[in-house]
Amino acid sequence: MQNSKREHFEAASQLPQRQFIEMEHCTDILNELDYVHGRAVAGEPCGVVISGPTGSGKSSILKYYKTTWDDKLPAGEPSPIVYIRTPSKPSEILMLESELKALGDPAPRKGTSNSKRERKEALIKNLHCKVFIYDDFQHVIEYRGTVVARQLLDELKNISEEYGVSLVFTGITTVEIGGLINEQINSRFSSLRRLKVMSVENDDEFNYFQEFLEDFSMTKGITNFDMASENSVHRFAYACGGDLRILNHITNKALHYFKLSKDKKIALEHFASAFDDVISEEWDDIKVRKVNPFDTDKWTTVKRRIGIK
Repeated sequence: MQNSKREHFEAASQLPQRQFIEMEHCTDILNELDYVHGRAVAGEPCGVVISGPTGSGKSSILKYYKTTWDDKLPAGEPSPIVYIRTPSKPSEILMLESELKALGDPAPRKGTSNSKRERKEALIKNLHCKVFIYDDFQHVIEYRGTVVARQLLDELKNISEEYGVSLVFTGITTVEIGGLINEQINSRFSSLRRLKVMSVENDDEFNYFQEFLEDFSMTKGITNFDMASENSVHRFAYACGGDLRILNHITNKALHYFKLSKDKKIALEHFASAFDDVISEEWDDIKVRKVNPFDTDKWTTVKRRIGIK
């Protein structure tokens, strides 16, 4: 079959973008970010560590906070919030370049380490930065070790004091070591916030995930398929393991197949095809392979595995 009509491209390009859904745990983090931001403006910068597994929504919350703050700034006014992506292999040079890029430096790779450091501090001062967010900061600890991480935290502590900047470190559980290996940093932090992936382990968590799925389906424009029915909640929880990125991928793929099918409404069969695409055996290294929970012929097996009747 030839790919002359580009139907897959057309269908994929029309899918709704993922939208931020402010659940109770998100509001808690947003309030804490407001707190550390406010303390920096008041002249007493502090910080927060936000930890959680992949797919728990850390980056989405941070980006939402920065975006909603920046949207209210007068035209031309620089953002006081600097969002920095920590490189996966964060050498000193790569960290400096990531910071410069986040600060808007037009040529972050240009110059020596000393000149880059000087430009970074000049930008912090001139832009009146108040919050530095280091996403995936666990890479520093995991890749470079606690000795180097301690040195970097010392530098950040000095920047925090000199320029009145609050610090936010986020990442998987390893990021929590950041406060432990540097006592001075630890004493300046207001709190530790831990996120976890959504689950259906008890009634409260089931209802919480169900509430999220109700809102999520609306943001995706799904009105003729109940993503929040009791069986659907169990299907999606099993399919994505609470990882919201995987949930988004599966839903996007299901919508993609639905658009291509010309069917009148999205159905389980579209999610079944999406699951097979996203949860590929080549990527799944667990000993017990997941059974497709959207395949009606396999639903009994899935229910037995997750312990429901």
